[in-house]
Amino acid sequence: MKGDELNKFDVDLLIDKSAGLNIEPTIGIILLCYNQEDFIEMALQGIWNQNIDVSVEVLIADDCSTDATSSAIVKFIEKNNTNFRVKYYRQKKNKGMMNNFAFALTNVRGKYFALCEGDDYWTSSLKLAKQFNYLENNLDVNICFHEVEVINEKNEVIRDEIYKRLDGLDLKKLTRDDLLRRGNFMHTVSVMYRNQDVSLPLEFYQSSIGDYFIHILLSNSGLIAKLDIKMAVYRRGTGVYSTLGPLEMTNKIIRYQAVLLSWISDKTGRDILFDKLIHSINGLENIMGSTHNSPRALSKSLSWKKIGKTVILKLLKK
Repeated sequence: MKGDELNKFDVDLLIDKSAGLNIEPTIGIILLCYNQEDFIEMALQGIWNQNIDVSVEVLIADDCSTDATSSAIVKFIEKNNTNFRVKYYRQKKNKGMMNNFAFALTNVRGKYFALCEGDDYWTSSLKLAKQFNYLENNLDVNICFHEVEVINEKNEVIRDEIYKRLDGLDLKKLTRDDLLRRGNFMHTVSVMYRNQDVSLPLEFYQSSIGDYFIHILLSNSGLIAKLDIKMAVYRRGTGVYSTLGPLEMTNKIIRYQAVLLSWISDKTGRDILFDKLIHSINGLENIMGSTHNSPRALSKSLSWKKIGKTVILKLLKK
């Protein structure tokens, strides 16, 4: 993937275990982290445990953690050998979730790439192999994902409602429009993508949610398929979004719907997003319970000036 020239990154390459190996890897792995010292070792171990016979490169993108995440990563890599190529990048200054993600997306190499966040982890050593084989044998599929086990902050398994959004759909022939209509039905830790020569649009950097935007971007030209097997754990209650209340979550949803509406050009996609955006705004007014104060609060919480700037910059570039 390619990035936007407006977004430059100032990072330190702290570890490079691929020095002198310039051959393109078959699979790239992005591990995103920020202040996850309690969980990062499990995320790394899940990656190191992968049993696959193609070349793999791991890109660790640390958004300038202020806790012991960095030292935990360095210690783990030094103690645990792997045949994978490993690059550990640390932002010199905290760039925020979307910019750190953009850095990783524009630097990951491979025919395919998978995602993991620092508080989640893979549980099956065959995760990469199963998804790689599926994508190799189904050229019309751009995204392959699988089920996950969801746990809370007490490590208790809890019910996951996300797959209800798939009811009535063909799980091996899901489309971008299914994603737009139903909402996100893929956990970040479960996804493998077919890497594509596409640019991150300006709107990506203004979105409040990164993975859903990438799901939609990379399903524009191919199908999505689900594997009916649990191969990872997603932690609820530790990440940015799983701890949000209804008001904050609805604000985030409205923001990413607005920037997606700015980016998507086809009528079908725009019609779907417009209807969902209006529904979300109506829902926000109900949550706030006061139509008198809602416009002011809505403007403040959604940072409409920033979103408007994105649209204006895009129009000027045309």
